[in-house]
Amino acid sequence: MSILSEEEYRLLFSESPIGLMIFNADGVLIEANLRVRKLLGLIKPSQFKLVNLFEDPNIPEQYKSQLNQKMEVHFSAEYDFDKIRNHQIYDTARSGKIYLDFHIYPFSLRKNSTINGF
Repeated sequence: MSILSEEEYRLLFSESPIGLMIFNADGVLIEANLRVRKLLGLIKPSQFKLVNLFEDPNIPEQYKSQLNQKMEVHFSAEYDFDKIRNHQIYDTARSGKIYLDFHIYPFSLRKNSTINGF
């Protein structure tokens, strides 16, 4: 039995000072908390469908390959918003570069099920 209500879990996710994102199995962003929206300069949640983990030019190919193999990855990298604009990945209000730590975990929403997100 959980001591937190569903509403409290939602609030914990949305207001976390740590950027949290949920991608589907194809790498398409389906949810991001307020911290990520500000960090990436995403204006509207409708832009989420434009953000794809496997198409992001800021994520090194070796990590994309590991994710395709359903492995978790941890790395630090420069995140360049000019690359996002040049590759027309998504519209962002940000410019320049920032340095980020990435922790990406494959997950399943059901016990003993196939991986269906990151």
